Amino acid sequence: MSPILTLILVGIIGPVFETYLYQVVLIYQLKKINYLNNHKILLIIVASIIFGISHCYSYIYIFSTFLAGLILNYSYLIHKSKYISRFMIVFLIHSIHNIIAFAVNFIQLKH
Repeated sequence: MSPILTLILVGIIGPVFETYLYQVVLIYQLKKINYLNNHKILLIIVASIIFGISHCYSYIYIFSTFLAGLILNYSYLIHKSKYISRFMIVFLIHSIHNIIAFAVNFIQLKH
């Protein structure tokens, strides 16, 4: 796959899909569980575990994705603004993270 196509996939398409699935849909469903809805930290942890496990390329990758999930889920739950949606905030964080990871990987492969 070409670097440009890969960048579009990991920098735009992936974050749009994953933000919708793992923040919008997953958090909405988890909030239906009263205990999780009343304990936001636990809600963030559970959603982040699911996000991490969905990236099961290796144990290290699951753990690092879990950590990223903590940031993304926390951002989704706390963000309130009339100027930009929660979805857009999380998408931007996720996209920037993926683009940086892609760039680092790309540079390392070139050397």
